[in-house]
Amino acid sequence: MKIAIPCEDAEGLDSYVSMHFGRARYFVIADVSNGRIVNVKVVELPFIDHMPGQIPRFLHSLGVDTVLAYGVGMKARMFFEQLGIRVITG
Repeated sequence: MKIAIPCEDAEGLDSYVSMHFGRARYFVIADVSNGRIVNVKVVELPFIDHMPGQIPRFLHSLGVDTVLAYGVGMKARMFFEQLGIRVITG
């Protein structure tokens, strides 16, 4: 499983989770296997302003299959679902 978490900085697992998914500049990408984190990397979005669906497509291109976030707008959630990416919010 490859999980993406929107973050405010590039500090990896010590990053603060972004309260605003669409404004996050960084994503922590964690590869999880058998319930253990086996790899972690931080990616910076390659764009500053984005069009609807651009972030979901970017994360999909990285092989992400799950997004963990405080909240995700309905439009973004729709794009993720169309790409087969599970969104967990809370």
